[in-house]
This record gives sequence, structure tokens and C-alpha cells, in this order.
Amino acid sequence: MSVGLIGLIFAGGLAWATLINGIAHRLLKERALLQVPPRCVSCDTALAWYDVIPVISHMIFGGTCRPCASPASFLYPAVEIFGACVFTALWYTRGCDYGQLWSCKLSLDLLFATALLITFRTDLEEMFIFRFSSLYLVPVWIFCALMGWLELTFVESCLGAVLGYFIPWCAGRLFFAMRGVEGIGVGDLEFLAMIGAFLGSFKMVDSMLLASISGVVIGVIYAVIHRDRRVRIPFGPFLALGALVELFR
Repeated sequence: MSVGLIGLIFAGGLAWATLINGIAHRLLKERALLQVPPRCVSCDTALAWYDVIPVISHMIFGGTCRPCASPASFLYPAVEIFGACVFTALWYTRGCDYGQLWSCKLSLDLLFATALLITFRTDLEEMFIFRFSSLYLVPVWIFCALMGWLELTFVESCLGAVLGYFIPWCAGRLFFAMRGVEGIGVGDLEFLAMIGAFLGSFKMVDSMLLASISGVVIGVIYAVIHRDRRVRIPFGPFLALGALVELFR
């Protein structure tokens, strides 16, 4: 790949990540997913095209909304840059070149990554995982496996979905019996079922282990800094990052 082509792909990744930000925000605010034009989170003013240029608009307006000057979440540029990196890496690692700029595998991987990033965004902001990016995709991945579009068989996809829900559910019941509090939410269970249906049971377990280790480390650091032993942190973002690692492995 030439540097120019990689630059174009990265620019496309920024646009893709901006769309993810918009979908996540509209899901959280219960708005129409295809709402045009986009609106400010605070004042609900319709935004112009130059207000939503990925990363650049955030820098130009100092991280604030141009119409009302209210501060914008740092998650917007963070997700845009991270998403663009994921988009470019997927395109590059899937072997696309001038003769093959698109493929079925790339399409499915991008859809999976979209679900991961939407969940990363919504769970980090509101501790909520939507079924559009978790449970509702399970039959989609199982169908894709049945058609031979995934690197899994139909049985492996089904097993990954079942174990993705059942293993953490058992761990959560054990934690509840020992501590008297819920250890994992239903949204996380459904999200893991979606990951298992796409990646298979082994990579799902690896994703869960990576998420658990990183979540514990970040949770301890956060608790020490804020001196709060009862701090709650969302598990979905760590699961999403673990699944992304396994997607590239």
C-alpha cells in the first residue's frame, strides 16, 4: 500500500468513527439514528458540516460546542482517532490492495468492530449496552457462519454464543453467593455472547480474561486515586478492547 492510499483509508476511518459516535449518542438520547443534521448534546441546536469534522472541529472550537460554547466530551475525538486506527489496521491486515479494496471478510470485521466501538462508547459514558450492538447480532453471526462467511463453523459459532453467556453467568452467580452483590450485568452477558458467536469460544474466553485483568488493574488504580473502595467501572469497554485484540490475533 502507498502512503497516499493509507492516508485516504485513515480519513475514511475517521468518517466511520464519527458515524459510530453519532449512533452511540443517538442511542443514548433515544433519537432517530438517521437524524439529519446532527444536533448539539447540550443546546439541541442543529450543527453545520464544519462543526462535525472529525477531530479538527474539536480542536478548532477548543473542545466546545460552537453555538452554545458548552464543553464537548473527550470521548468524541478519542473514539474518532482510535476508530480510524482500527479501520486502517483492519484494511491493511486483511490484505486489501489496489486489486482488492473490499472483501466480505473486511465487511464483517468492520461490522463487528462497529458493535465493539459503539458499546465501548455507550458503556463508558452511561454504563449501558444496547442490544443493537450485542444480542441482536448473535443470530447474524450464526447465519454468517452457516453460510461460510466466518472463519467458524455453524456449531462453533453457536457454541461460542452459548458459552459467552453461560460462563460469565455462572461466575456472576458465584460472586453473588459470596458477596451478595451482582458481579456482572445482563448487558455484559449478551455482549460476550455476541463476541463468542463471531470469534468462537476460545477467543471469547481470551477476550474475557484480558478484560478481567485490565479491568481489575484500572479499577484498583482508580480506587486508590479516588480513595473509594466501592467504585464501579463499566466492564463493556474492557470486553470491547479484549475482543479487538483477539480480532487481530
